[in-house]
Amino acid sequence: MMDRVTHEPTQRAAMDPDSNVRTPGEVTPLDSGTPAAGVFDYAALPAECAAEVRTVAERIRTRTALAIIENGRDLIRVRDMPEMRRQFGAWCVTEFGMSRQTAYRMIQVAENLVDLSHYETISPTVLYAIAAPSTPEPVRLEVETRATAGEKITVAEVERLKREARAAEEMSFQIEGE
Repeated sequence: MMDRVTHEPTQRAAMDPDSNVRTPGEVTPLDSGTPAAGVFDYAALPAECAAEVRTVAERIRTRTALAIIENGRDLIRVRDMPEMRRQFGAWCVTEFGMSRQTAYRMIQVAENLVDLSHYETISPTVLYAIAAPSTPEPVRLEVETRATAGEKITVAEVERLKREARAAEEMSFQIEGE
């Protein structure tokens, strides 16, 4: 949580590991794409319970992705108001405890992902990674195809695809230059 006056993380947020307040550059297990971030042993649950828990997880993922998309669209409308020039970041912090960076990540999702229905089951960190301006369109299309097929995509996988796309692009520039 952010203090509305100082715009600093509150003491509670600093002590709360589930808080969405992070220090600049801090990487959380979910952001890192490490295997530990995506490991949950459904087999340890009774079958009926495991099925219900998976269903709940899917609903939460879908609602979260849809909220990011819709919030991004709303943020675009507010950001583009002439009256909000130079006030947008302060408004985000004051109204939602949301950093300017988070607001712009949501905006990038709304602006850079064309058919948003394919992204409803993708985690927020992956949505932000594929919506980033540095992500080439072919990477977005591959993630969309794989997600639509039911594959779970991680930030690490998106970053790997981006590196491969950059390497392929560099290779084509080298070939053209010869």
